[in-house]
Amino acid sequence: MRSIICLWAMLLSLIPVISHATNQNDSPTQEVYVKSGLAKQIEQLPSLIQTIFNRSVEEDDQDQKLPKQVKSAMMAAIQEAFAPRRVKEIVLAEMAEKLTPQDTGALLRWFDSPVGEKCTQLEEIAATPESQADMRQYAARLQDSPPTAERMKLLRELDSALKETENAIEMAIQAQVAVTLALMATLPKEQQKPLEEVSRELERLKPILDSTVRSQVVMQLLYTYRSLTDAEIRQYIEFAGSPTGSRFNTLVITALRKALLEGAAKWGNIIGNTIKELNGNSEV
Repeated sequence: MRSIICLWAMLLSLIPVISHATNQNDSPTQEVYVKSGLAKQIEQLPSLIQTIFNRSVEEDDQDQKLPKQVKSAMMAAIQEAFAPRRVKEIVLAEMAEKLTPQDTGALLRWFDSPVGEKCTQLEEIAATPESQADMRQYAARLQDSPPTAERMKLLRELDSALKETENAIEMAIQAQVAVTLALMATLPKEQQKPLEEVSRELERLKPILDSTVRSQVVMQLLYTYRSLTDAEIRQYIEFAGSPTGSRFNTLVITALRKALLEGAAKWGNIIGNTIKELNGNSEV
């Protein structure tokens, strides 16, 4: 379980923080949604759920015993349960409720600033499959030529300001809650656990995962922003740690948590109904 959640955290930490693409006809909130990278992240959510589901089934002896038809039905239901369209609605509603016009203006000024745009380009490049292989080579080169103590300090400050490690672990835990609830929907009622119990059990893993995920996130930041000057990184830290940047970060995680829990409930219902249908038609 720990290795699965750590994989989730790593996958989420590789998603660009910012993705610059704009439609001048969009509302400011929609523009923030796109430029913040949320559009890209949310489109990837079903495939990320599929990845963690596959790993769960591979690593758990009990899950491996699931009938083939049930596993196929569970996979097929992921897109419906975690439809990006619905997740987008939840996120935009949270943004509309929590962001003031001043917040929206401050966010757009950052995303359109020279440093903000530069960060966008670097993040988009770092997210490509080719860059993931290059990052491993970069990490190996750092053994002979390590970054300065000042650079490491700056990147740790950026991690803290962006809450990258905390958010990656939080979203990994919530995603695993969703998968666990879905898998439990295949069990008899008396063997199923309530959401609160599942969440409580997985929450205990957070302190264990922290150091591993944090070191991986810092390495990702070192690689992604290797061409930024220290002064540019300080600008990013200032923005991310500002009241607006911090508020935006918090509301996004809150909205994604809501979306994952809603998706988990829907996924469980779909699976339960599918199993009833299969049991009514044939042996599974």
